[in-house]
Amino acid sequence: NPNSAINSFVTQENADSYACLYGRITGITPSIHIEKYTNGIDVVSADANNIPIISQSCPVNWTYKVTNDGNLPLSNLAVTDNMGVTPIRLSGDLDNDNILDLTETWIYSVTGLAIEGNYANTATVTGNTGSTPSTVSGRKRTGRPCRIWPS
Repeated sequence: NPNSAINSFVTQENADSYACLYGRITGITPSIHIEKYTNGIDVVSADANNIPIISQSCPVNWTYKVTNDGNLPLSNLAVTDNMGVTPIRLSGDLDNDNILDLTETWIYSVTGLAIEGNYANTATVTGNTGSTPSTVSGRKRTGRPCRIWPS
């Protein structure tokens, strides 16, 4: 039970008939992580030669991968992008309960058209823990802009 301070224990008995209790105490640690891709490329990790070059007015696809790297399920997820696009969840909720479980990766996507000049954006994800009213968030900034050229 993740809401319990003690989440695992084992007992052992030896020949002298006394028992030892070994335990591990863990806290409740909600956490969320987001990765953002531009036309399939993680621009932050890409070297300068792999940054997307996109012609003006051509389609651009942003994909956002959201994972739960804490120890509590998360609900009410919202993925936003500071450039005014609205990512839509495509897949990942394996049990269709609208709760991001620890083993799930939710995929969001949005498509736009390239404009002339350099472009950089920041994706943010927020969610709530089921047992407490706290909110967790993660953020991914491109770091380096994509190069968008006139067609």
